[in-house]
Amino acid sequence: MDRWEMLFAQLESEFAFDELVGRQALASDLSRAETARISVHQRLKASAGQCVDVHLNQGRSLTGTVVNCHKQWLLLTIGARGIIVPNRSIVGVGMLLRKAISEPEPERSPQSLPKDKALGNPREVTLNSVLRSIARGRNVVRVVAHGHEYRGRIQRVGSDHIDLLSGGVGDWEERTNPVNTTVVLDAIEYVVLE
Repeated sequence: MDRWEMLFAQLESEFAFDELVGRQALASDLSRAETARISVHQRLKASAGQCVDVHLNQGRSLTGTVVNCHKQWLLLTIGARGIIVPNRSIVGVGMLLRKAISEPEPERSPQSLPKDKALGNPREVTLNSVLRSIARGRNVVRVVAHGHEYRGRIQRVGSDHIDLLSGGVGDWEERTNPVNTTVVLDAIEYVVLE
């Protein structure tokens, strides 16, 4: 090899090395960008069937199995009981899987009808809708909200509150000694299905 061939070979080698370093940096940037788009909600959804520690904003922790996760709430089981945890009450999660389930992109076609803000996404199961379902089933619940515990049946679900009828778990006790308590939804840490 003469001097010019060695120079060109060295330049090609440097160019190939720079290209490789550039591709690795791009792959690393893309990986970081993808990770930045992943939400805790998506990771909780991917953790269905797994045991996790859920740390709540009032200092309590719940250790249970993830059954389902929606944008507004998480369903855990602890033993035979279901626990509904509003996502806004969660401050941390231990033993969470690293994988995530991606959310489908919302449709943005001009032909689609505008969403009614009061109804939200018709495919989304909101905290209010799951609480209304519990009310229809007349299930006894224990509601934990900012250090207070209320036990009874959900009578009504408003836009920002629930009305809980307590005073006994049987129909007779509820009729003879009813106590209505209104609990603000933003204050609820979790709801235990008893």
